[in-house]
Amino acid sequence: RRRRYWMERIIDLPYRKLRQLSRLLDPSSPQLSWQTLIEQLPDGFYSLEQIQNFQLLSMRPDTSPAYELLVDMGKRGITVKNLRGYLQAMGHEQASASLCY
Repeated sequence: RRRRYWMERIIDLPYRKLRQLSRLLDPSSPQLSWQTLIEQLPDGFYSLEQIQNFQLLSMRPDTSPAYELLVDMGKRGITVKNLRGYLQAMGHEQASASLCY
């Protein structure tokens, strides 16, 4: 039976699930990346400086900007339901579907 996490905050997802999601959002395709996810968020959710800090993480070995973004979004109260809506809006069906298990 699949468990649905709709009302949980992203930060409350299991570590394995966050890592799986971050792999799907790390740059495989510009349209499906963590940068596009940021574009789906409400205006002003992140400042340009904060976005640049996530970008700098991509230059570090063994660091995932997508993972750090997801954790930060979770700390800011974004729910799994919110995240799923953002992923659907950007057309990332694989990542959206991965939230149901």
